Amino acid sequence: MKDAPEVTALGAVGVPSAVMTEDGENYYVRFSCPTQGAAIYYNHNFISPSYTPTSRYRGDAVVIPKSNFPGGTVTMTCRAVKDGWTDAGVQTLTLTSSGAEKGWVSPYADVTAGGWSYEAVGYVTRNGIMSGTAKTSFSPNAPMTRAALALALYHMAGSPKVPSGAGSADVPSGASYAAAVAWASQNEVVNGTASGGFSPEAGITREQLAAIFYRYAKHVAKTDLTVSRDLSGYTDVADVGSWAKEGLSWAVGAGLVNGTGATELSPKGPATRAQAAAMLQRLGLFVG
Repeated sequence: MKDAPEVTALGAVGVPSAVMTEDGENYYVRFSCPTQGAAIYYNHNFISPSYTPTSRYRGDAVVIPKSNFPGGTVTMTCRAVKDGWTDAGVQTLTLTSSGAEKGWVSPYADVTAGGWSYEAVGYVTRNGIMSGTAKTSFSPNAPMTRAALALALYHMAGSPKVPSGAGSADVPSGASYAAAVAWASQNEVVNGTASGGFSPEAGITREQLAAIFYRYAKHVAKTDLTVSRDLSGYTDVADVGSWAKEGLSWAVGAGLVNGTGATELSPKGPATRAQAAAMLQRLGLFVG
């Protein structure tokens, strides 16, 4: 009878690290580990000052409200693990604010310094994600249209070349957003509407925006989808469409979509261009 084969331990998982970027409202922390395939868990109590965690949470990135850390320093403990490896990599990280990016001066008369959306509009403008509705107008309170959102995400993805033949009957071939709509359809980011077309000028609701961001993260950015949050604490959770619950749970958990009040999500509420700019900024910083 042969002896049983010796079991060789795979050793210790590498120590995790993180980088932190920021805007005027949030810190964006992205984790990494030198051991490929390791899962990273982190303390989650900093997401809400009143929240007491019962366990660690897993993910590649997290959004942290600056108001929770007015001193500009974020401290957390991270633990990296991998099946078959004997020891976890554990690290306490201290991340210090370097100051939000400065220097953008709004060319828009309707977006002024000190406004809540100023930095978000600056981010989408500097990065070529959104542009104004006119040379000196951004129209922050106007509805965000389906065409404008498809174009913004297309730009965020780097404006890739689009194979021909993927348009929609209600999208003119010469429209500025035609390639974006074709790209969004091909990549399962934006679906058609009940009318059978794309409805480019229709507005976007908050739950639709969240669902589209979720599909972008899944199919294009291929980023962390494990940060979903239980929405049962919101009084209007019953208003969330069944098709949108997964995407909205993820978007809230990732810090991309905030409530319109302490206990309200307003999923059917329309998203304005300023709100979309803020969410696009968070998405861009989240997916890296």
